Amino acid sequence: LRLHIIAIQIAATIAAQSTSLSQLLGTSAVDPQPAIGLILYMAALALAVELGLHVQFAMMFIASYDVVGSGRLIGTEAAASIRDAVGLAFRFGFILAAPFVAVSLLYNLALGVINRAMPQLMVAFVGAPAITLGALVLLALIAPLMLSLWGDALQLQIHNPFSVR
Repeated sequence: LRLHIIAIQIAATIAAQSTSLSQLLGTSAVDPQPAIGLILYMAALALAVELGLHVQFAMMFIASYDVVGSGRLIGTEAAASIRDAVGLAFRFGFILAAPFVAVSLLYNLALGVINRAMPQLMVAFVGAPAITLGALVLLALIAPLMLSLWGDALQLQIHNPFSVR
Protein backbone atom coordinates (compact mmCIF):
# COMPACT_ATOMS: atom_id res chain seq x y z
CA LEU A 1 0.00 0.00 0.00
CA ARG A 2 2.92 2.30 0.64
CA LEU A 3 3.88 1.86 -3.01
CA HIS A 4 0.61 3.53 -4.04
CA ILE A 5 1.63 6.60 -2.06
CA ILE A 6 5.07 6.43 -3.64
CA ALA A 7 3.45 6.14 -7.09
CA ILE A 8 1.61 9.43 -6.65
CA GLN A 9 4.86 11.04 -5.42
CA ILE A 10 6.71 9.65 -8.46
CA ALA A 11 4.01 11.05 -10.74
CA ALA A 12 4.26 14.44 -9.08
CA THR A 13 8.05 14.46 -9.29
CA ILE A 14 7.99 13.53 -12.99
CA ALA A 15 5.38 16.23 -13.62
CA ALA A 16 7.37 18.82 -11.71
CA GLN A 17 10.67 17.94 -13.39
CA SER A 18 9.20 17.97 -16.88
CA THR A 19 7.49 21.33 -16.41
CA SER A 20 10.33 23.09 -14.57
CA LEU A 21 8.44 23.37 -11.29
CA SER A 22 10.64 21.04 -9.32
CA GLN A 23 11.96 23.51 -6.76
CA LEU A 24 9.32 26.20 -6.73
CA LEU A 25 9.88 27.24 -3.12
CA GLY A 26 13.55 26.26 -2.85
CA THR A 27 13.55 24.59 0.56
CA SER A 28 16.75 23.29 2.10
CA ALA A 29 15.37 19.90 3.12
CA VAL A 30 17.44 16.78 2.57
CA ASP A 31 14.96 15.35 0.07
CA PRO A 32 12.74 18.26 -0.96
CA GLN A 33 9.30 17.52 -2.33
CA PRO A 34 8.13 19.49 -5.37
CA ALA A 35 5.18 21.81 -4.85
CA ILE A 36 3.06 19.72 -7.22
CA GLY A 37 4.03 16.66 -5.20
CA LEU A 38 2.82 18.14 -1.95
CA ILE A 39 -0.49 19.15 -3.52
CA LEU A 40 -1.09 15.71 -5.02
CA TYR A 41 0.14 13.89 -1.91
CA MET A 42 -2.21 15.76 0.41
CA ALA A 43 -5.10 15.44 -2.05
CA ALA A 44 -4.48 11.69 -2.35
CA LEU A 45 -4.47 11.24 1.42
CA ALA A 46 -7.65 13.31 1.72
CA LEU A 47 -9.24 11.18 -1.00
CA ALA A 48 -8.25 7.98 0.79
CA VAL A 49 -9.84 9.19 4.02
CA GLU A 50 -12.95 10.39 2.17
CA LEU A 51 -13.37 6.97 0.53
CA GLY A 52 -13.15 5.31 3.93
CA LEU A 53 -9.97 3.50 3.01
CA HIS A 54 -8.46 3.92 6.47
CA VAL A 55 -11.08 1.52 7.82
CA GLN A 56 -10.45 -0.88 4.95
CA PHE A 57 -6.70 -0.65 5.64
CA ALA A 58 -7.24 -1.82 9.19
CA MET A 59 -9.50 -4.66 8.08
CA MET A 60 -6.95 -5.71 5.45
CA PHE A 61 -4.10 -5.76 7.97
CA ILE A 62 -6.15 -7.85 10.39
CA ALA A 63 -7.07 -10.28 7.60
CA SER A 64 -3.42 -10.53 6.52
CA TYR A 65 -2.65 -12.56 9.65
CA ASP A 66 -4.83 -15.33 8.21
CA VAL A 67 -2.65 -15.48 5.11
CA VAL A 68 0.75 -14.94 6.74
CA GLY A 69 0.71 -15.97 10.37
CA SER A 70 2.52 -14.13 13.08
CA GLY A 71 6.14 -15.23 13.43
CA ARG A 72 6.32 -17.05 10.08
CA LEU A 73 8.82 -16.09 7.44
CA ILE A 74 7.63 -15.07 4.01
CA GLY A 75 8.97 -17.30 1.24
CA THR A 76 11.31 -16.39 -1.57
CA GLU A 77 8.43 -15.93 -3.99
CA ALA A 78 7.58 -12.78 -2.04
CA ALA A 79 10.80 -11.15 -3.28
CA ALA A 80 9.66 -11.50 -6.88
CA SER A 81 6.24 -10.05 -6.08
CA ILE A 82 7.86 -7.13 -4.24
CA ARG A 83 10.09 -6.48 -7.25
CA ASP A 84 7.04 -6.53 -9.52
CA ALA A 85 5.15 -4.19 -7.19
CA VAL A 86 8.00 -1.66 -7.20
CA GLY A 87 8.14 -1.79 -11.00
CA LEU A 88 4.38 -1.33 -11.13
CA ALA A 89 4.60 1.73 -8.86
CA PHE A 90 7.10 3.38 -11.20
CA ARG A 91 5.03 2.45 -14.26
CA PHE A 92 1.82 3.73 -12.66
CA GLY A 93 3.54 6.95 -11.60
CA PHE A 94 4.73 7.56 -15.14
CA ILE A 95 1.28 6.83 -16.56
CA LEU A 96 -0.23 9.38 -14.18
CA ALA A 97 2.37 11.99 -15.19
CA ALA A 98 2.19 11.28 -18.95
CA PRO A 99 0.13 14.41 -19.80
CA PHE A 100 2.78 16.62 -18.20
CA VAL A 101 5.55 14.85 -20.10
CA ALA A 102 3.64 15.22 -23.39
CA VAL A 103 3.01 18.94 -22.81
CA SER A 104 6.66 19.43 -21.87
CA LEU A 105 7.79 17.69 -25.05
CA LEU A 106 5.54 19.89 -27.20
CA TYR A 107 6.68 22.99 -25.31
CA ASN A 108 10.37 22.19 -25.81
CA LEU A 109 9.84 21.40 -29.48
CA ALA A 110 8.04 24.74 -29.96
CA LEU A 111 10.82 26.59 -28.15
CA GLY A 112 13.39 24.88 -30.34
CA VAL A 113 11.58 25.93 -33.51
CA ILE A 114 11.17 29.49 -32.24
CA ASN A 115 14.84 29.66 -31.22
CA ARG A 116 15.90 28.35 -34.62
CA ALA A 117 13.69 30.89 -36.41
CA MET A 118 14.73 33.86 -34.26
CA PRO A 119 18.08 33.19 -32.59
CA GLN A 120 18.30 36.71 -31.19
CA LEU A 121 15.13 36.23 -29.09
CA MET A 122 15.70 34.94 -25.57
CA VAL A 123 13.10 32.18 -25.72
CA ALA A 124 13.84 31.01 -22.17
CA PHE A 125 12.59 34.33 -20.79
CA VAL A 126 9.46 34.15 -22.92
CA GLY A 127 8.86 30.45 -22.40
CA ALA A 128 9.46 30.10 -18.65
CA PRO A 129 6.26 31.89 -17.59
CA ALA A 130 4.34 30.03 -20.31
CA ILE A 131 5.38 26.56 -19.09
CA THR A 132 4.74 27.54 -15.47
CA LEU A 133 1.24 28.77 -16.24
CA GLY A 134 0.62 25.79 -18.53
CA ALA A 135 1.71 23.35 -15.85
CA LEU A 136 -0.52 24.91 -13.22
CA VAL A 137 -3.52 24.94 -15.58
CA LEU A 138 -2.81 21.34 -16.57
CA LEU A 139 -2.54 20.38 -12.91
CA ALA A 140 -5.94 21.94 -12.24
CA LEU A 141 -7.44 20.03 -15.17
CA ILE A 142 -5.69 16.67 -14.75
CA ALA A 143 -5.46 16.33 -10.95
CA PRO A 144 -9.06 15.10 -10.50
CA LEU A 145 -8.51 12.40 -13.12
CA MET A 146 -5.14 11.45 -11.64
CA LEU A 147 -6.63 11.15 -8.17
CA SER A 148 -9.60 9.18 -9.46
CA LEU A 149 -7.31 6.66 -11.17
CA TRP A 150 -5.13 6.50 -8.07
CA GLY A 151 -8.11 5.95 -5.78
CA ASP A 152 -9.48 3.18 -8.00
CA ALA A 153 -6.11 1.42 -8.07
CA LEU A 154 -5.78 1.73 -4.30
CA GLN A 155 -9.24 0.24 -3.75
CA LEU A 156 -8.40 -2.67 -6.04
CA GLN A 157 -5.22 -3.29 -4.09
CA ILE A 158 -7.06 -3.19 -0.78
CA HIS A 159 -9.65 -5.69 -1.95
CA ASN A 160 -6.97 -8.06 -3.26
CA PRO A 161 -3.82 -7.19 -1.27
CA PHE A 162 -1.57 -10.03 -2.38
CA SER A 163 -1.88 -9.51 -6.13
CA VAL A 164 0.37 -7.33 -8.24
CA ARG A 165 -1.41 -5.52 -11.09
